Amino acid sequence: MFPHTITVLNVDTSAKPCIINNCVVEDVFFYNKKIIVQENKNENYSNTYNCVFSNESLKKYLKPKEYNNTPDKFTLIENKTIIIKGKVSISKLDDLNQLDNYFYVKTISDNSDYGDNDLRNIEVTN
Repeated sequence: MFPHTITVLNVDTSAKPCIINNCVVEDVFFYNKKIIVQENKNENYSNTYNCVFSNESLKKYLKPKEYNNTPDKFTLIENKTIIIKGKVSISKLDDLNQLDNYFYVKTISDNSDYGDNDLRNIEVTN
């Protein structure tokens, strides 16, 4: 049900130099689709990305207040966290230009605190 592996980038731009924490996360469901977006009087294609973190993958997750660039852990912060499909290592943000399947997290749906343990998850989208 959760067949994909992703890399979560947590970026701390307040530090000099910028700190980038790469965390590989398995047991997630990552999918994207191309949609038509209306812009003024034109129609353009755009990609939408979704990533669902299973309860198993959330063992590496820390809430933003608990996270402090901890190795092999990740957090999710809107407009700051980057999700990349696959297992990659990024040392500088310019490296993202070489990738196709990545997005900045825009919305977070946290379902990790209720329901059956097997169904608990967090979904993020762009």
